[in-house]
Amino acid sequence: MRSIKKIWVLTVLLLLCSQVSNASMSRPNMDEGKATEIRVLGAILDVDKIDSAEQNFTLNLYSIFRWNDPRLAHDGK
Repeated sequence: MRSIKKIWVLTVLLLLCSQVSNASMSRPNMDEGKATEIRVLGAILDVDKIDSAEQNFTLNLYSIFRWNDPRLAHDGK
């Protein structure tokens, strides 16, 4: 069952990525030669499972990524 879920998730990700054009994949300020500042906040909420025999673990992670993309600015309210 787990392998079916993994295959389904990978298929959906591949389909989504194939729908995105190369132009929209460029990062903000790339044309100006500036770095894109990305603020990251992350926290481990819970460790659900540790399997030492398989050498893996499962955890719940909370993360926030913030950046400014001036290309998305508009004049309206």
